[in-house]
Amino acid sequence: MIKQDRGTPFSVTNSGTSVALATQAGSSNVIRFVTDIAASSSGTMGTWAVYAGNSGGSDILLWTGNGMVNYSFVEPLVGLVGGSVYVSANGTVTTYANLAGFSINAS
Repeated sequence: MIKQDRGTPFSVTNSGTSVALATQAGSSNVIRFVTDIAASSSGTMGTWAVYAGNSGGSDILLWTGNGMVNYSFVEPLVGLVGGSVYVSANGTVTTYANLAGFSINAS
């Protein structure tokens, strides 16, 4: 089990019709670490992806897959300094996206 002894935890949940996007917004000089994700649908679940937002260019794909997912990372996924992190989920009917992790100041 991972012991987190520094940083500020965050948790984001969102739902939508066919598409859900759970985003932890970027903040100057802060790095976001993703520890847990979940994506599901009340209908058929399609694809999902975890991204690191990049204010200076294209967002970076960190991890992707198909079908329902509920996963805790042994080593967290790391976002960019000052950038957001988010989960995008595609499904049918109502779709859900969940993201949890922690934030640490980069300096």
